[in-house]
Amino acid sequence: MRVRFSLHHDGLDAVPENTAVGLAAVGPEGFLRLLESDLGIPRPAVHPAEELTLYRACLDECNDLARFYHRSFEVDPVGVANTLLDWRRQWHLHGWDGTFPDGVSRRLADLAAVETQASERAPPTMGQRLRRILALLDSRRVQIRTLELLDQPDDMPRLWRRLIEHFHCETAAEPTGLAPPESDLGKTQAFLQGGPAHLLQGDGSLLVLRAVSRDLTAQATAELLRRCDDVSQVVAIATRDGIILDNALQRAGLPRVGFQHYSPFRAASQVLKLALALVWEPLAPHRLLQFLIHPVSPLAWNERTQLAQAVAAAPGIGGPAWRSVLANIGDSAGDMEFWTTPERYSASEGAPIEALSLRARRCAAWLGRRIAIAGDAEEQAVYGAAHAQAEALAATLDRRRNDGAERMAKIEVDRLVHEATRPLPDETTFAEAGHVPGTTFPGNVAAPVDEVFWWDLAPTPIDLASVWSASERNELAAVGVELPSVPQRIKAERRAWLRPVLNCRRRLTLVVHDQDEGRHPLWARLEEQLSGWLEVSLDAGLLQGRANLADALGIPAPPLPKQSLPAPKRWWRIRRSLPPPDTESYTSLRRLCYHPHQWMLAYHAALQGSRIAGVADGNLLRGNLAHRLFERFFAEHEEHQKWRSLDEGRIRAWLDGTIDDLIEKEGAVLLETGRGVERQQVATTLRRSLFQLLRHMREAGVVKVQSEQPIEKAFPGGMLHGNADFVLVGENGRRAVLDAKWSGERYRREELEEGRHLQLAAYSFALAENDWPSPAYYIVSTGNVLAPNAAFFPRALATGTAVNDAESIWRKLLVTRDWRLAQLARGEIEVNAGAEPDDDSEPPEDGLDTRIEADRFDDFRWLVGVEPSR
Repeated sequence: MRVRFSLHHDGLDAVPENTAVGLAAVGPEGFLRLLESDLGIPRPAVHPAEELTLYRACLDECNDLARFYHRSFEVDPVGVANTLLDWRRQWHLHGWDGTFPDGVSRRLADLAAVETQASERAPPTMGQRLRRILALLDSRRVQIRTLELLDQPDDMPRLWRRLIEHFHCETAAEPTGLAPPESDLGKTQAFLQGGPAHLLQGDGSLLVLRAVSRDLTAQATAELLRRCDDVSQVVAIATRDGIILDNALQRAGLPRVGFQHYSPFRAASQVLKLALALVWEPLAPHRLLQFLIHPVSPLAWNERTQLAQAVAAAPGIGGPAWRSVLANIGDSAGDMEFWTTPERYSASEGAPIEALSLRARRCAAWLGRRIAIAGDAEEQAVYGAAHAQAEALAATLDRRRNDGAERMAKIEVDRLVHEATRPLPDETTFAEAGHVPGTTFPGNVAAPVDEVFWWDLAPTPIDLASVWSASERNELAAVGVELPSVPQRIKAERRAWLRPVLNCRRRLTLVVHDQDEGRHPLWARLEEQLSGWLEVSLDAGLLQGRANLADALGIPAPPLPKQSLPAPKRWWRIRRSLPPPDTESYTSLRRLCYHPHQWMLAYHAALQGSRIAGVADGNLLRGNLAHRLFERFFAEHEEHQKWRSLDEGRIRAWLDGTIDDLIEKEGAVLLETGRGVERQQVATTLRRSLFQLLRHMREAGVVKVQSEQPIEKAFPGGMLHGNADFVLVGENGRRAVLDAKWSGERYRREELEEGRHLQLAAYSFALAENDWPSPAYYIVSTGNVLAPNAAFFPRALATGTAVNDAESIWRKLLVTRDWRLAQLARGEIEVNAGAEPDDDSEPPEDGLDTRIEADRFDDFRWLVGVEPSR
């Protein structure tokens, strides 16, 4: 068997596909599996998260006040274990046998002490697996006969060098430059090997593409690759984000190379993270909403959608909307409560490991059921990977509990979840037949090719700092641990990026992105020492219209005619009439009169924004909390008008027990970290506002309060329905309708002065009997009442606009409604959102003035082509 081996093999091969029997291209893990299979060595099957937990237990076992890692370990045990485990892997790979002689430095001695535990309890590292293989190679045969090495042996760790000595090896020859000497590429190759610098002639053999956008350069690269006659003599290099290049190849009609995209955002893997994020105090409503609207979930979609709507409107757990949903879903309520309302724990004190493990295992059980009903192999692979993650985390937690731990702090849980849910490959991404050979490591281009496309010549900084002192390195070297020096690492790096340049025979295309910080060593040398190569700025060519772009690249780029955005239209005209609705609300009446396009899109086109796109916040949340506080207060003190006799102390006591409960159940976003000041401001405003509201009511002689009063009344053309915030009755029998608004005092005052308070007029009509109730606004943030006059509220800020009383506004509204309905019957819809009004916009003389500014809260502003000014 012939094996092509590279330490940086990533599943891609930079040479053309070869389907001969007995030929394999592998990286370190693949090579070890081949040898372990031949030698009968069982392969360790331990998830990385479990390996970390086992090594952490070894560190914990050896931990005492004298250990060098003691103080850090007490703060972040998982992070420390991760770092020291990485040191352990490196040492074993470079020759460590797990011991040190007496007298070595403190850190080395401590890690040797930990190794006495880890050698028995932790899974073997790659270096330890190599030692086992080496111990058997002299006495057992394997099927491998020849190794084709893409790396130089000097660049390999010590144990890999010892391993390859057991096989007949053919090392890739170091290239010396294959392009014609007189070409730009030939001169560049000579320069990079120590020759003199030259002024290049721009013959296209060295082509540089520059742009800011990676999508743009990827598309240009794909177009160039599409024009290659023989893709087997081409290599594409993408050291990072190769998925962008693959997507561009697919758009150009070419096979995908198979660049893998490792992402932590696979839907199936996120369920475990979200489920565990809900066990911490305070409740995170955004996480709860994310859990409920996630594409995959252990809960039924229709039930969690109902709950998501409740959380979005009143962010918290336990409010009326929440309880109503749980009551409606019946038998599923228990399962719903397990996932959404677990007992929550302090992040610093930690959660019981038993509770965390139960959640992980319930998640694993659900994923197991999803695997069983998966429709295809791809879906099985996705859920199978997520299931393995959940099982690994559960096993890790169980081991911690078996080691005697009872609780685990949030920082440690988050670290373990991060390790367990490492980024997974995209199962839908694979190499397609006839693809261009590609690689993510430039050193793998070990054979001559006609063209090299190095897409995204990104900076590759080398961490030259070492955690080891000179004396510690000497002590490591004394026991055979040959850690690579900085010059060795730089030399290996240079050898790697030189290979594709020197192995290129005809054209080298380098793609550089101007937004990158720093420069690749190759690009730095070219920029500093050479000039005159063919360089194309894609931004300038495509965005500024430079004519030579198509000629330079050979890519057809026909000019496209400029097309202006359509101008906003004042009127939409359709070939059908729009019938009036049977029922109306204040909102629908306002839209119909002032913004008919909103009415048509909302009620006839049935377009609406998602009610679960995000949790309520800002003034919307504050207003909701104020309404709920007032509603609860009067509901609890309604009998015999108890609220009238309450003294200040009793009201304060009620507020003390209610506001915190209200925020927790219906405004939990205010409990999030960093929002303490805002929470106190909201609570203080609510307290002060309730006292101010009661003062207004007492001074007005209110004897009866109805909060959140449903209203319904027939009117010419339909039925009006809605909910009034407050319906008040005074001692003299006079009534008032009061609508609470969190803020906007200036806007509401102008609304009253100009006769645009349609909401109050509509509610007054619905409640009118012998006379019409007095309309008024209550501004929560200021504690002021705004009204046309002070007839009902003595301390109201009266606008003095008796001509615009509720009854006259309602009559104007009906006239305007009839006028709009006649337009809709003709298929004419006015769009008050950008275009200037015309003669047809002139309202009836006895109707409302509809020539007002565009609605800044228009849900459909993008559809009408204008974003109103804020």
